[in-house]
Amino acid sequence: MAGPFGFRENPHPKEEGIPPMRIYARASIIDEVNFDEMFLVTMCGMHFYKDMFGKAYPFRKYDQVFVPEHNYGAMENVGCVTFNENYLHRGETITLAKRLRFAGTNLHELAHMWFGNLVTMKWWNDLWLNESFATLLPFIAMIHSPRLAHFQPTCWVTFMQYTFWGVSTDQLSSTHPICTEIVSTDQAESLFDGISYGKGSAFLKQLYNVLGHETFKKGLHYYFDKYQWGNTTLPDFVGSLNQAWTESGDFSMGSEFDLPTWCDQWLKTSGINILEPVLTHNAEGHLESLKIKQTMGLRGNNRLRKQKISVCLFEQDGTQHIVSPVIVNDLDGTSVVQIPSGLNIKAVYLN
Repeated sequence: MAGPFGFRENPHPKEEGIPPMRIYARASIIDEVNFDEMFLVTMCGMHFYKDMFGKAYPFRKYDQVFVPEHNYGAMENVGCVTFNENYLHRGETITLAKRLRFAGTNLHELAHMWFGNLVTMKWWNDLWLNESFATLLPFIAMIHSPRLAHFQPTCWVTFMQYTFWGVSTDQLSSTHPICTEIVSTDQAESLFDGISYGKGSAFLKQLYNVLGHETFKKGLHYYFDKYQWGNTTLPDFVGSLNQAWTESGDFSMGSEFDLPTWCDQWLKTSGINILEPVLTHNAEGHLESLKIKQTMGLRGNNRLRKQKISVCLFEQDGTQHIVSPVIVNDLDGTSVVQIPSGLNIKAVYLN
C-alpha cells in the first residue's frame, strides 16, 4: 500500500501477547475510523485465539489498512490486513448490527494469521479449512470475550446469514462437496462461494457442538503443535481432532460413532438435509410425542447424516424448555425426542 495514509498506534502497546499494531486510512478520512473499538476487537481476538489455538499471534507486527477500490471486503496479508473503505460506513447511521458485522470481518482476517498463514493448505481441495474456520471462529471469539459483551445477544443470529448462504448454494445444480477435488488453479476460483464459507462454517459449528469447547480446543492445540509453519491436508486436521475426541472418552454420539467417517459424510458429499417435527397430540390437544424426520434435498451427492442438535419447546406463555442433546440418526432418518411431562407445549423449534 502506498499513498497519503495516516495512522494511529495501538494505545495499549504493553498488553501481554499483543504485537505492535497500527490502523491506517487515507489522511482525508482518517477521522471516520472507530479506532477504539477496532483495537479492542483485535486485542480480544488475539487473546482468544492464543488460548483456542495454543499459539500466540505468530508474527512481529499487525497493521490494518483501509484502502479504496478493493475487490473484496478484506484480505489477510501476513501482518498487514487490508479492508475495503466501505466498512467505514461514511455518511451512514452506524448501528450495532453494522459494528458486529465489521467486528466479524476483523476477527475473520485475524484468524487467517493461524488458519492460512501459520498453517497453510497443501492444495485448493482444502480451501474450506481456511475460509470456514475464519468464518466461524469470530463468533466463538465474541461469545467468549467479556469485553465484547455488547455483540453477544445477536451474535449467532448474525452467523445465520452464512448458514443460509450455504443452504441456498447447496440447492443449486452447481453445488459441490465442502472438500472437493480441484485439478487446476483456474478451477479453484469457483470455490470462493457459499459452500466453502457458509456450509463449511456451519459444519464446523456442528463439529464444535459435537466435540464441545474443551475437546475442540485440545484438538486445535494438537494441530498447530504438529503442523505450524507447514502445509496440511484434510486427514491432518481431522486426525488431530480425533485424537482429542478419543482421549475425551465422550460417547454422547453413540458407542459406534467414528469421527473421521462422520466428517467424511459431511465434507465429501453435497446437498442439504431437512429436519421436520412429527407431532402427536392426545385427546385434550396436548403434545404427546415428538419425532424428528430427516430427509434429503434433491440436489447433490446427498445422504442422511448424523447430527447433534437442541430442541426448544414453548408453552403458551412463552416459557422455553430446552431438550439437549438430541441425536438425529443417519439410518432411517427418524429420531425420538423425550418431552418433559406435564407441559402444555404450543410450539416446537428444532435446532
